[in-house]
Amino acid sequence: MVFRFRGVWLSALLGLLLAVMLPTLPASAHAGLEGSEPAPSSVLAAAPSEIALFFDEPIDVVFGSIRVLDAQGEEVAAGRPQRDDDNSSIARLPLPKLSESAYIVVWRVTSSDSHPVQGSFEFQIGTAVSPLSDAASVAASAAAESHGLSTLFLFIRWVTFMGIVVLVGSCALLTKFNRLPISVRTSSLLLGAWLFAFFATLQSLIAYGPHVSGLKIWEARRLSLLQDTLTTHFGRMQLVRIAALIVLAVVLRSSRWRVARGYTILVWLSIVVAIGTISFSGHAYSQSPLALSVATDMVHFATIGFWVGSVVLFAIDRRGWLSGDEQTTQAVNWFSRVAGFAVPVMVATGVAQAWIMMHGISGVTDTQYGRTLVVKTSLVVVVVALGGVARKALRRSGPKSLQQTLSIEAILIAVIIAITASLVALPPRSVSSLEPFATTLVRQDVLVNITVTPTRVGNSEVHIIITPPGGSLQQMQSVTARIALPASNIPTGPLALDKVGPNHYVANYRFAFEGTWKLEVLVVPKANTTLLYSTDVEIEN
Repeated sequence: MVFRFRGVWLSALLGLLLAVMLPTLPASAHAGLEGSEPAPSSVLAAAPSEIALFFDEPIDVVFGSIRVLDAQGEEVAAGRPQRDDDNSSIARLPLPKLSESAYIVVWRVTSSDSHPVQGSFEFQIGTAVSPLSDAASVAASAAAESHGLSTLFLFIRWVTFMGIVVLVGSCALLTKFNRLPISVRTSSLLLGAWLFAFFATLQSLIAYGPHVSGLKIWEARRLSLLQDTLTTHFGRMQLVRIAALIVLAVVLRSSRWRVARGYTILVWLSIVVAIGTISFSGHAYSQSPLALSVATDMVHFATIGFWVGSVVLFAIDRRGWLSGDEQTTQAVNWFSRVAGFAVPVMVATGVAQAWIMMHGISGVTDTQYGRTLVVKTSLVVVVVALGGVARKALRRSGPKSLQQTLSIEAILIAVIIAITASLVALPPRSVSSLEPFATTLVRQDVLVNITVTPTRVGNSEVHIIITPPGGSLQQMQSVTARIALPASNIPTGPLALDKVGPNHYVANYRFAFEGTWKLEVLVVPKANTTLLYSTDVEIEN
């Protein structure tokens, strides 16, 4: 009767947790900036009244910010942006009256998969020559600024993952072989894994606000940010996981949890919900189709948990599980057989997720995510190979022969989980933030500043600003430009330049293909003198 009463309430709580996890609209991977007003590298006749950012997916602005800097890096406007009521992928910030000059916009928002994204661009008010190239360097420096909480959050994620995967593997073995006594070491490992998962989740609630806000590590003590965190999707998922772990702890305290069917069901419901909170607050939540992506991710994590958790349990409690008696031998043999199915499923779901998130794997080494994934996959191959060696040793000499191999596997697995934690923070695909290409070329003391925005297939603006020797106001006699894509046999063609200011020219050009485009500018500063400037511009798809 006690179990029925407790089980009803715990089941109701888990049902509520599952309801909270029901998805909203899916999106793509890390948010990318598709456009803005003012446009990057634009030259405006009048000061704008606001900054508007247009993203390719819904974004969260609870911890967002937009800063406007002048060309020297001094802040002239800043604040939390507001989302449009009818379009959650648009963020706006009202501006004070700005004078004629070059300005840099540095933005930071949170994408739908709970990860912060940031970027920058510049614009100019007035047609006077302004240091747009200097502004570009200031913008890049401000937007690329890193913060100590990024590393801290990676560690928190690793601890969380390790705790949950050990819980999965340990509970799988303990519920399957429920007649085996639980040793002190196994009990301590189970408790430690729960504490890892629970307190790391609590810490993620505290650290999330400072992390996505881009604050320095010493500002993490600002617990006032916690209230804002609880209003976000990420914060709700952490609350769901905490509740699921509390339910799990209550059930595990009972001596009947391994033999009473109702208790066992609650154990696995709690673990499934905990795994779900990871998938619903990571990359899988931002893919389409959402149900397939989340289901694949949860199966992937569950198979990792079974394999990794069991190996860690064997390695930590070798005396209890590798003693060689009849019951433990059966347990190890069962794990070996089931792992023979679980590991291929783990690999298959991992490849499927990579394919979905990267839109294929042909350019796997083009991004940091892809390169990190290659390292992880290589280590997994090593561990699987060690598992094959261990399996042969098990058949030949019994469980005691696995002790050294399992210890090495456990260490490599801890590294793999750390890499997995780092992958969660990386965008699976190149995220366009409309960063301009900017370069300064010099010939006979005549400087030519070239900016191309955006550097991707489609319509772009090319700005050419010429600075005569000593910064004089001397006007060039003629300025022409041409462009080609040699790798695709696209011949050199002219760029139609419009003069928008003293020695300032603009061209609108449509890049039809990705690749390395060759841009040339010919400047005639005086009679019988022609200066050729050439640069390569990388255009992405």
